[in-house]
Amino acid sequence: MNTIYVAHDRENGHPVLAVADFKDMQRALDEYCGVDMEIPQAKLIRFHPYVSKYPSDYEGHFEYLCRNGDNWNENIYTQIFHIHCVDFYTKSVK
Repeated sequence: MNTIYVAHDRENGHPVLAVADFKDMQRALDEYCGVDMEIPQAKLIRFHPYVSKYPSDYEGHFEYLCRNGDNWNENIYTQIFHIHCVDFYTKSVK
């Protein structure tokens, strides 16, 4: 049994990426959103950790400020990705 971290788009609930280690999640989401492009298309606002006294696979969410086009004053929107830590079973195929 292994675990992976999965990022889901809040708007449609679809998974957009998975990583083996949580510390790789921000880097993967930055690339997915276009933070490191020559002309950046997004900015990380922050990670909001989920704190609860009950066990949960939900880790929290990343919030990004994204844009359509070249102007940061127009066509901007907030993109949120929910992060879950899930168990999965891998079996080698012979």
